[in-house]
Amino acid sequence: MSDLLGLQEAKAAKVRSSDVKAAIAAMHAPPSHQTFFEVSNATGYGIKSYADAISMGVWPSTGNEIHGFEVKVSRGDFLNEMKNPEKAMPIMQYCHRWSLVCPANMVKLDEVPATWGVYWYKDGALRKARQAPFLEAKPLTPAFVAALVRRAGEVDAASINKAISDARRQWDERKQREIESEVQRRVGGRDAAAKLLSAMEAEYGEKLHEWDIQRLCKAVAVAARLGLHESWSSPVTILETVEDAATRMREVLSGVGIDLPKQKKRRSA
Repeated sequence: MSDLLGLQEAKAAKVRSSDVKAAIAAMHAPPSHQTFFEVSNATGYGIKSYADAISMGVWPSTGNEIHGFEVKVSRGDFLNEMKNPEKAMPIMQYCHRWSLVCPANMVKLDEVPATWGVYWYKDGALRKARQAPFLEAKPLTPAFVAALVRRAGEVDAASINKAISDARRQWDERKQREIESEVQRRVGGRDAAAKLLSAMEAEYGEKLHEWDIQRLCKAVAVAARLGLHESWSSPVTILETVEDAATRMREVLSGVGIDLPKQKKRRSA
């Protein structure tokens, strides 16, 4: 019953083969190993079978072992494979070890051939369920080496394409951030300008039109260049001086009998 429950849980996991292959690559990663995927026993018309993954130890300490992997993510696929496990032999014969990699508890260990190791996949990592026995591997043929070299070249091309794709993505993300920053800056500038215009209209007492704004800007520029914006004491002093001069002029003109113009009434705001 527990085995059945485990199989049901594994079925519900919905693991992708790409996830399992990524875990194999992580477990047999450079610089000690090189891992290739979808490796055939030969090239061209000589192809008879494929290994989902082939890992080769490149350090002397690894014994330069070649480890083949069969990836299965569904029980139905596994059972179909087990109907004829010998079909893996055209490529398995060159491997020192051969293992099944599948979701945890998807199969029972006694369902897997004794010459195969078993790795459980769970949460992005692999756990060895059964050690793969050491096999007497046949010497590598030029055809199999050619198959490995072809996959090695594809890995290099994939790495280059990934680097280009990553660089393009990073450039796009950087440009997107710059665009968003510029949009925010401009929107922020418009918001500040709108607030300033509203404040100016409130002081002006009515809505400002394009001509009014131009004249107002010139007036503000003149006031700034004259230093009138620095303190209100300057315009107040000027006003007092002008009013004193006007009063004095009226007194003088009136004293010599000159008719003075009537003062205009100021329009109330």
